[in-house]
Order: sequence, then structure tokens, then C-alpha cells
Amino acid sequence: NGSKFYITLRDEVTYLDGKHTIFGEVAEGLDILAKINTAVCDLDHHPLQTMRIRKVEILDDEMPDPTWLSKIMPKEEPAPIIDEVFKNPEDEEDEEALRERIAKAEAKSRAVSLQLLGDLPDAD
Repeated sequence: NGSKFYITLRDEVTYLDGKHTIFGEVAEGLDILAKINTAVCDLDHHPLQTMRIRKVEILDDEMPDPTWLSKIMPKEEPAPIIDEVFKNPEDEEDEEALRERIAKAEAKSRAVSLQLLGDLPDAD
């Protein structure tokens, strides 16, 4: 899955058993999760609107941090990324322009992922 993860709304999702690791549970903000669940998606189940989780708080971490983690962790939270490119699809004048913009955004997202993995020297 690369850097993807699932947030499920059901109590049991047995078809994911043995394929993915459960690493957390949503304790607060279920209203936001319900709003995410209403997103309009394409045929590949990718949301048409960019969604970002801006902040996560670990309420209870039972596992000790690895000793090397403090060396690579930033001292402060990074500044939020403001998506200045996003436009509401309902405001798009032309469906073809919307499709082109979505394709460009997807390509940029893939390039950034490859850059983060070290497979691409520069996403631009």
C-alpha cells in the first residue's frame, strides 16, 4: 500500500484480516470521519477532492520509541501545507479542464511519494 492506510467505519472488516496491521483507533473526531466518508470518488475509489490529515495526537502509546527516533524527529510540528491549487469541482467551467487538473494533481502526488522514498531526485 505504500504510505496509504485505512480508516474503517465498521466494527468488523474481516476481508482485511491477515493483510493489514491495526495500529490505532479513532478516539475523537468521528464527525470528521463521517464527513470524509461522504467524499465523491472516482472509479478507482480515490477522492476527487484532496484530503489531508493535518494533525494527529497519540493519546495512548504502549510501545517504547526506538532509541534512534529522537535523532530524526523534528523539534517542532511542521507548518501546515496550504493547498492553494485546489478549486471546488462545481466551479469548474469545463469537465475536460477538471479531468486534466485531477490528472496533474495525481501525477504530482505520485512524484512527491517517489521523491520521499528516494526513487526520484526531485518531484518538480
